[in-house]
Amino acid sequence: MVVIATGADYPEPARFTGTTTEEAAKSFAEHQRDVATAEHVLVVGGGPGGVELSAEIRLARPDARVTLAHSGPALLDSTGSTRPGRKALAWLESHDVEVRLDAFMSPGNDFGTYRDARGAVLEADLSFWATGTTPNTLWLRLAGHGDWLNRDGHVKVDRTLRVEGKLDVFAVGDVNDVSELKITPAALAQADIAAHNIRAYLQSSGKHRKEPRFYRPVQRTPLIVPFGPADGLTVLPVPGGESAVLGSHTTTLAKAKTLMTPYMRRQLGYTAA
Repeated sequence: MVVIATGADYPEPARFTGTTTEEAAKSFAEHQRDVATAEHVLVVGGGPGGVELSAEIRLARPDARVTLAHSGPALLDSTGSTRPGRKALAWLESHDVEVRLDAFMSPGNDFGTYRDARGAVLEADLSFWATGTTPNTLWLRLAGHGDWLNRDGHVKVDRTLRVEGKLDVFAVGDVNDVSELKITPAALAQADIAAHNIRAYLQSSGKHRKEPRFYRPVQRTPLIVPFGPADGLTVLPVPGGESAVLGSHTTTLAKAKTLMTPYMRRQLGYTAA
């Protein structure tokens, strides 16, 4: 039995180059020094990660110029509602973050320059790209299993989260081709379904039924976007209606204050100090 859960690769600083705790700490410290000395920071991508990072940088560096460039017409457009994007835009602009919408950015010809789709050039001495992920599946292609992947490099799975055509191979999380916003609630739900279906396949005894369960992609999932440790917004889907958008109190309690670290430690069974 094999479970593919190799996730996806993100641009730094969401991912770091290295393999040890010491290398990770060094990498993050370098990013902190870069932010502390930058005169102009550019964040590319107006999804949850880009909005959250822009807010964090603004609060950490109130004296620096901060620009958020997003290729779409509205921030947080993956929520399916216009209200979260408007709220995020209002907060960022009220804190002197320059927000550029409909601005697809690419590196310019000169170091430290960036160009949008209209040809306008923007100079910044530090940039962070929050424009999506790349599935970690190159190893599968190199191993001769390229037929397991779709054209974007995600592992193709059926409704039970099995790799298509493979009874004893599952793929969960960012690495598979399930169409949904890949955030923590979806990862936990996929892991639960895969665990049940593995037990069903192995015909283990106990409370688990023998029948496999189908995974239903989460099209409308709660989304928490902090604006620093004491503000932000929380999007709660409402059945049959517009999503509810909650403010700083709920967001602080749910994520902003602790970044959900205690919750994830409990989920992983990690109790060491």
